[in-house]
Amino acid sequence: MKRATERRLQKGFWSLLFLAVACLVTYRVVVPHDREAPARSAAALRAEKGLPVRTWSVEALPWRRWKSAYGKVRAATVQEISSFLREVIVHVPVDVGEEVRPGEILVELSRQTQSAALKARLAEIGEAERDYRRRKALVEAGGMAGKELDTASVLLETLRSSLAEVRSTLERTRVRAQRRAVVVMRDAEVGEVAEGGRILLRLADLESLEVEALIAPGDLFAVGSGTRAEIIVDGRTVEGSVKRVDPEADEATGLYRAVVSLEGERFLRPGTYVEVRFLVDDRPDVVAVPYEAIRRESGRTYLFVVSGDRAFRRDFQAGSAQEGLVEIPAGLDVGEAVVVEGMDGLYDGARVWLDGDNEKPESDRE
Repeated sequence: MKRATERRLQKGFWSLLFLAVACLVTYRVVVPHDREAPARSAAALRAEKGLPVRTWSVEALPWRRWKSAYGKVRAATVQEISSFLREVIVHVPVDVGEEVRPGEILVELSRQTQSAALKARLAEIGEAERDYRRRKALVEAGGMAGKELDTASVLLETLRSSLAEVRSTLERTRVRAQRRAVVVMRDAEVGEVAEGGRILLRLADLESLEVEALIAPGDLFAVGSGTRAEIIVDGRTVEGSVKRVDPEADEATGLYRAVVSLEGERFLRPGTYVEVRFLVDDRPDVVAVPYEAIRRESGRTYLFVVSGDRAFRRDFQAGSAQEGLVEIPAGLDVGEAVVVEGMDGLYDGARVWLDGDNEKPESDRE
């Protein structure tokens, strides 16, 4: 009984399985199904739609082109400090490299001789004043002629006039700075005798700094007196202008020396090495395109201009270049679109489509 039941269950299972397979086969055969379309080739897609490209919208841009050089800061004026007197040096409060301000004492000389001379002159003036008053009283009393009073008056005025000179000489024992400067040479020590005319200090004037830069012969046509310049050091910029360019090249390097005067902030110091940029071209409206748009073939320069759904080759003569752009002096109009990406396989008259928005130049590009 049990075996008969098992046989009936197995027979039912296989019957149901056969029926399910038969239904599935019938469904696949009878019911229609969509089939995947065969993949299309890239050539077919290009023939139908064209080549994907990105373009640059042409505009007239401000055009500033700079030439770089390197130079060294120096003082246009170097002041030599000497002594007017032959006196012993008693104090030198400054040293090489220190900055000094107007009125600051640089060298002090012994004041004994000049102080004694001042005291003597003051005593002489006091005696002359007393003599003048005595004679004046005698003249008023009729006991002395007026001529003798006049003589005493002349002597008194002469002594008073010479007092200013004596005081000036005393003041010269303290040598003071006249301008803001930095000490670049010191030849004065306490105890030495400062002979008249001896150079004790040299000061580089910080109010009249300039830069000496070397430029190549090919840049002489663009750099001259009055050319705008920028001096760059440690991320800071100082405005300047070319004062002069030497007419002869340096024998060792073949380069020409350009002297640039500085303007504005004076944080620089003589001896500092700096970068100098000369503004050699400054125009308000220049048509230019990115380097990426330029192609060269057989000595000819060309690019592709997109019109509608076609790209057309256009030859041109390139102008100056800077900051990733090339000047197009003629043959390209504002508003046209030139291809900057997707030029592989591109030819004159090829069908194209824009892969993204047209790029526009930065208005503040220099």
